[in-house]
Amino acid sequence: MTTGDAGPAPRRLTVRADGRRLGTLEQDSAGYLSFAHDAAWLRDPAFAISVRLPLRAEPYDHAMIDPFLAGLLPDLSSVREKIGRAFDVDGDNDFSLLSAIGRDAAGALSFTPETAPEPGPPTCEPLDLEALAARVATLPDAPLVVDEDGEIRYSLAGVNNKLALVETGDAAAPYGLPKGGAPSTHILKTDIPRLIGSAKVEHFCLRLARRVKLPAAETRLLPLPEADGRPAATVILIHRYDRIFATKDGAVNAIRRVHQEDFCQALGVLPRVKYEKDGGPNLAAMIAVIRAHSLRPAKDLPQFLDAVAFNVLVGNPDAHAKNYSLLHRRGGVRLAPLYDVFNAAAFRGFFKTQTPRIAQAIDGERDPNNVTVEHWRNFAAANGLAVPPLLARLRAVARAMTAALPDLLAEHMDDPVRRSDLLPLAADDIFRRCATLAAKAS
Repeated sequence: MTTGDAGPAPRRLTVRADGRRLGTLEQDSAGYLSFAHDAAWLRDPAFAISVRLPLRAEPYDHAMIDPFLAGLLPDLSSVREKIGRAFDVDGDNDFSLLSAIGRDAAGALSFTPETAPEPGPPTCEPLDLEALAARVATLPDAPLVVDEDGEIRYSLAGVNNKLALVETGDAAAPYGLPKGGAPSTHILKTDIPRLIGSAKVEHFCLRLARRVKLPAAETRLLPLPEADGRPAATVILIHRYDRIFATKDGAVNAIRRVHQEDFCQALGVLPRVKYEKDGGPNLAAMIAVIRAHSLRPAKDLPQFLDAVAFNVLVGNPDAHAKNYSLLHRRGGVRLAPLYDVFNAAAFRGFFKTQTPRIAQAIDGERDPNNVTVEHWRNFAAANGLAVPPLLARLRAVARAMTAALPDLLAEHMDDPVRRSDLLPLAADDIFRRCATLAAKAS
């Protein structure tokens, strides 16, 4: 982020969590940021915004708060530039972007100018599938959504085109755009640009995780009709695990946000260096965070190791520190479920050459096909983990995956919505890696 002129943006932003005032973000005339907790929040806190930023009366300076804020905003510079042009602010200045669009920032927090009126009652704008398809069709060119009331929403942090939605329960208009600070229930993701079918591959991988009993985001595929000259497409809908749904008579009558942060935010690392090869967090640093801050490290650390093993066995090239997260509740911090799981081998035909890589090395090895039992032994020893239990968990995950893959693939290939010629390529790649490791880990 640059620390230059913030332009016309307000110098102070009020930070709220589920409507409660949490603190104030300030940018001085030189562009430096600071964040201070509100006194009332310190007296009755729901959570700290980051394990790196514990509750205290003293403000946090620019170096401490900047990586957390950067993690709330879109990764792609092209998207940030489009937002900046739309509001005549610096797209590389996090304070300016949050002053423009922070009311609907990722996670449980919202950022509003101090002079802004209190948000109106939460509601949503219902959309039928044709209207939703039209909205989705604009995402690559228009990352912002401006509704009839002038309220701004934008595609969420990350590199996919995404849209936060509310499930309405209305068959005619099943989804809606949240308004007035209403919490969303689902995240819609399109295919990764130039990788047609990636939504189906992600859905398949996450269904595999759930099939082998790993905590993972719940997903489903949604076919959308043609819109604005763009062909019909299938998108993935991700049920938000960072929500608490209160029910009455079998129906949801209240939704509350749960605050979360990714491991880049927890470690104070800017998103642009999220990959280990670029200087980003390694697995040892993330294990240390879980040991230091989890409410139940004896449960969360094995869950994390299972998730790491799954990502290696799947051949996920994008399992970097931003794609693992922590959930903050009043009781404490817990590891979030798996999300953003992907198999690269399914897309070998899209590139002239493709070298298999994982985002975080196991004992220095980044090719998932070359990660051996010996690499896992050394990884365990280097991180103070007992070797036999780790190998037993690794073997159990690999065997469960090989057992689940044939039926899961058949189910998807028999379903016209889920079917894709990419899935057998992914399944074959995953099966061979799991079978090899399961045999050698015995």
